[in-house]
Amino acid sequence: MALSLEDLSEEKALLEKDFSEVTGSIKKLTDDLNQLKANQHALNGAIQQVNRLISRLNQPAVKEKKK
Repeated sequence: MALSLEDLSEEKALLEKDFSEVTGSIKKLTDDLNQLKANQHALNGAIQQVNRLISRLNQPAVKEKKK
């Protein structure tokens, strides 16, 4: 079976379609990863804030114990 220009053109079109789909998937995954990282940073900030508040609530108890 001999290859024709039409065969090669069809194969190229399929490869380009697959390439485009993979590129789109990578972009979506990258966007999702960036959003997840942003959420992680926000949660870490919230945890730090709660830790500061817990520490402030515990300070009077520490001062009373020292007296």
